[in-house]
Amino acid sequence: MSIRKRLFQLLLVDFVYLLIYFIYIISPIYPGYYLLGIINIVCLIIGLVLFLMYLKNAITIKKFKSVDIFLTIGYLISIFIMSYTFIVWLLFSPDWFNG
Repeated sequence: MSIRKRLFQLLLVDFVYLLIYFIYIISPIYPGYYLLGIINIVCLIIGLVLFLMYLKNAITIKKFKSVDIFLTIGYLISIFIMSYTFIVWLLFSPDWFNG
């Protein structure tokens, strides 16, 4: 796939991820605590799968441009932020301390 398609996929996953948090902050209706974690996990898994597909494709082609490096850094930052917010969500989960 081209760099443009991979960048679009990364931006789409990040947009959906940020949109969910925006809805939770702005919306007067509270959709539930666990829905936030489920959507976080789904976005994280999709981001990881897309990143692994991107790496597999980049390794088989064996051509690395500067845009590839920036796209890899973008994927890693996105995955790190999603992982961090998942850990925070898990630690502040109501059932975490109750067993």
